[in-house]
Amino acid sequence: MLFPSMAFDQSVRVKSPEGHLRITQCVLSSACVCPYYGREIPGWRELGLEPETIYQLYRDPTALAQAADTMRGKPVLFTHQPVSAGDHPTEIT
Repeated sequence: MLFPSMAFDQSVRVKSPEGHLRITQCVLSSACVCPYYGREIPGWRELGLEPETIYQLYRDPTALAQAADTMRGKPVLFTHQPVSAGDHPTEIT
């Protein structure tokens, strides 16, 4: 059986003038049910969620498509953690 080949070259990787790696094409998320700690869910206190309880949330494909442009230029993180330019944890970026 023949399998389609994929090229994992640097064709989608470019560096910004500041030296940041930019990925021009990347699948960030897909529609599925995923586990999140209560504390990772926006508004978790108001929703009455427990911070250390794991909740299974559905990622709606329509909502993902609508939010896709908001991810442009944002850093990719290894963990769910809010970050800002003033407090940028390089160890998880």
